[in-house]
Amino acid sequence: MIVKRFKANRVYGYLDFNISFNNDTSFLVGGNGSGKTTALKLMNALVSPNFKELIQIPFSAVSLEVEEDGKVIIISAKIN
Repeated sequence: MIVKRFKANRVYGYLDFNISFNNDTSFLVGGNGSGKTTALKLMNALVSPNFKELIQIPFSAVSLEVEEDGKVIIISAKIN
């Protein structure tokens, strides 16, 4: 599985993510409190799926685009 893109809106009410990943290696870089760990936790919760983790982190919408055997799969969650 290749992770292609991660998007999230209003994480903790103020963070928005739109991260595109390279096919080989990608790095998440940012200052303390910029959301690196939160983005990884949300991605893991979507793939697992781990509903407990998803409800512990406030967000409006999250989605993860992955590629498996040439097929693009989008996993998403939205809070109403």
